[in-house]
Amino acid sequence: MNDMRMLGFLVVMLLTGTAIFLTRTVASDPEFVAQLAIHAPWIAEHSVALGWTATVVVTLLGGIIPPVLLMRDADDGGQRLEGLGEATVALGDITLTSVAIYVLLFVGIPGISYLIGMGWFAAKRASGL
Repeated sequence: MNDMRMLGFLVVMLLTGTAIFLTRTVASDPEFVAQLAIHAPWIAEHSVALGWTATVVVTLLGGIIPPVLLMRDADDGGQRLEGLGEATVALGDITLTSVAIYVLLFVGIPGISYLIGMGWFAAKRASGL
């Protein structure tokens, strides 16, 4: 399997796992169930069963996505999972570059100012002023 296809597959599985986690967390959250009970008491009473059902549906949909994308590859010659992997790498490069620039700006400038200030006060103290 191509590296970018594998990365696309992993992205789909990561998003599926995140959706499963959020579905289970929200379905069992007491505050959410209390708010839901105001508007739909039956759904609030059965929130745990509905949460498990939603988890199963999300799991099945997440498991179906990669084979469907691979079947589409065979139909039109495009490689969907590879495109998803390449988009993830491109997004990661943009994000990491942007984050590195902002970290340098927000940490570097005050850090350099601090060093210059400390040097100024150390020179002032050494000269006896």
